[in-house]
Amino acid sequence: GQGGQGGQGGQGTGVEDIQLVESAARPTRAAHVIDCHPLASGWFDIETGLIALCIGSTQSSPRNQDDLHLTKLEEYWRPTPIYAGAGDGSYLLSAEQLLCRLQLNKREGVTERVQGRLLNSHDSHTYYGSRGNLQFLESGGAFYSFTCRTYLTPYECDMMKVMANMTSFEDEQKENFVPGFDVNNAHDVAKYTFVIQKGAYLLPGVHLNSLTPKLLSGTGYHRSCQPVGAEIFDCREPYTFRFTRPIVRYVCYMTIQFKVSKIGRNDLDALSSLMGIRVDHGILMERTKRSKPPKVDGTAKAKSILCYTAVPGGVLVTHATVILNTAIPGVVSAIIDTFGGMGLRETCETAERTRRCLSSLL
Repeated sequence: GQGGQGGQGGQGTGVEDIQLVESAARPTRAAHVIDCHPLASGWFDIETGLIALCIGSTQSSPRNQDDLHLTKLEEYWRPTPIYAGAGDGSYLLSAEQLLCRLQLNKREGVTERVQGRLLNSHDSHTYYGSRGNLQFLESGGAFYSFTCRTYLTPYECDMMKVMANMTSFEDEQKENFVPGFDVNNAHDVAKYTFVIQKGAYLLPGVHLNSLTPKLLSGTGYHRSCQPVGAEIFDCREPYTFRFTRPIVRYVCYMTIQFKVSKIGRNDLDALSSLMGIRVDHGILMERTKRSKPPKVDGTAKAKSILCYTAVPGGVLVTHATVILNTAIPGVVSAIIDTFGGMGLRETCETAERTRRCLSSLL
């Protein structure tokens, strides 16, 4: 209304103005906003992209509480369309239909298995470069790619540039006893066999601000989300978990310890360029060891990164891991390089278990 004259019967129920302010004390979800008279007020959370609005009466002094038209705080994700490759235009990826279907399945006691696709490249265009791939994710599917090689493709070189030296330590070489790595140094590259895996799937009904280092380092979370066969151990160090899982079931097992931390803004920008989509939130898991100084083994460095992108109805997770190993011979790496099918099955199982876990926790 104009000048408070809108609304029925001239009662001035129109909106005179809306203020969007960044607040240090952000309101919680579904909390009532008060003291918004005479102007509508709100909060904009830069980190999560949430907007909270409250519409108030424009009268200078309400006669009673009924004149103050309060609304419950609502959250609005504001994702930008995800580019779907040349000729396909842009596509707004959404988890809303998947969320509705999974909620219905839960009420009816139905367990839905996750379908997977094994991709032949880690490249961002292979993952998100077509409308068909995005629609497969919307259907509840998961992507996975895996390589174990003594050489790197141009895109894998970019992965190493962004991920291999990402750390929460001030000086990881001194504090975490791991080497630096320069992908442009031929001597450095010649030292290692590179194990790289990447996966992607939607987590419906999940908000970015729920995905904290505390949650993602908890043993309870990993016992619920890791594939069957993984054994999770408590750690004394904060935000750290340790697990053993089979590489080849009944034959070969891997034990590794990860420190979990939140990724900063500058690194999120670099990950956005690498992944080919906007990365709104990220969690870094970097290998640490219990003994200090640690015993030297074949895994010189291991970094696992969870990239989260807000979409309507949930988040898209892109999970990438790079491992620099000095103990895998070339002939063995060629055999391991064929293990992608097993990794895809575990990714589908992880997606299914993680959805179930977060729906109960959150």
